[in-house]
Amino acid sequence: MKRLGHSAAFLAVALLVAGIGLERSASVATAAQANSVIVVLRDGVDSHQVAAQHRARYGAAVSHVYEAALRGYAAHIPAGALAALASDPRVAFISEDREVWATDTVPTGVARIVADKSSKATANNSGPAVAVIDTGSGPHSDLYIAGGKNCVQGKPSYADGNGHGTHVAGTIAAKLNGAGVVGVLPGAPIYSVRVLNNQGSGSWSSVICGIDWVTANAATLKIKVANMSLGGSGSDDGNCGNTNNDAMHKAICKSVAAGVTYVV
Repeated sequence: MKRLGHSAAFLAVALLVAGIGLERSASVATAAQANSVIVVLRDGVDSHQVAAQHRARYGAAVSHVYEAALRGYAAHIPAGALAALASDPRVAFISEDREVWATDTVPTGVARIVADKSSKATANNSGPAVAVIDTGSGPHSDLYIAGGKNCVQGKPSYADGNGHGTHVAGTIAAKLNGAGVVGVLPGAPIYSVRVLNNQGSGSWSSVICGIDWVTANAATLKIKVANMSLGGSGSDDGNCGNTNNDAMHKAICKSVAAGVTYVV
């Protein structure tokens, strides 16, 4: 970091004596330590006009001009010009342009089961897998999509065509990687089983196609859980659909018997 030269420091002191105030002086000193700054202008000032003038007068390399949330601009400004620029009566104050970064968000439910503290939180690719029977899942950098099945006619792949399935998959297994949310089982393999179309609707036949695929591959792919965040009509006959002719109920019972736990 560079410090103000003798002449610039003298000018800063002169401004303070002239009544600019301690708060204004402190903001100038902070900005002087970093060439990348945000110049905040007073209300009613033309941001584009001032930015252009400061570019010509002080060598401000302007990157953004703000008009709605605040009046001002962001720029890379020579350290020796900061104090003089701050003396412009149209300038309210100068902020340091600080670094920000993406962070993980731990939902309440995940925090309660302490999933983010799991020893497998960063890499769980070989753990038990979850089939998301939905609109498809991913591709998404926060998910490990291990494979899948498309049961929607006319669609080329099991990739998500709506967004709902990816959202569900994130709740289940979003990675603990410094960005976005953290899932219940971070980094677990997700099998994208697409049974709903781009509008988020489908039929029993397509859902049963998904259940059938999960059942057939559960042992080989280590699929222990299947999630179906789906809605529809039906009733429980207490007999796996054999009494009221419910094909989906019968398929789920058979899949449960094969070792898959269903979550709805």
